[in-house]
Amino acid sequence: MASMSLDLSDDLAQLATNFDQFAHGGLVMDGETVLGIAATLRSLHRAARRLENEVSALRWNQAAKADRTHETKRVLAEAGRPGSNVVLFGDACEVPFSDGGAA
Repeated sequence: MASMSLDLSDDLAQLATNFDQFAHGGLVMDGETVLGIAATLRSLHRAARRLENEVSALRWNQAAKADRTHETKRVLAEAGRPGSNVVLFGDACEVPFSDGGAA
């Protein structure tokens, strides 16, 4: 499993800390400083979006897996019901599979 980067939260905390010193006296920034802060915020936005996309994909895949598991259990329950017209083929029917490589 890939390790989770904490760069986003660390960078946000550092940005907040950098502004703490100006809490009482205020701050006047030149254009270059404003551009630097804007660039930092855009970078943080990209990092946040990457994490959001990763979480979304994980949630989507977990929901799909739960759906497949539920459907499998439903089919197996129906197959085991007396008088059911659902038949499990088992090894009699080979399921084609390809990992994209040569056969």
